[in-house]
Amino acid sequence: MKEIQVDRHGVSAEGDTFDLVASPDAVDAGLMVNEPVTLIYPDGRRVNTTQAKITKLGMTIAASQMAAGKPH
Repeated sequence: MKEIQVDRHGVSAEGDTFDLVASPDAVDAGLMVNEPVTLIYPDGRRVNTTQAKITKLGMTIAASQMAAGKPH
């Protein structure tokens, strides 16, 4: 499981937050995944959670919709 250092608010150095979850429909369609991660807070606390990530297929579809001027 990937370990990510976060600040006291649960935000990574890259500005990622970990309060969103990919919907079952998006996961089933192969558009997103919920990747398990461990957050490490400054006080040493460790919290297991997930990070929603878009897949290559999801990016391809989003890019084509943007190019066609379709709303997301």
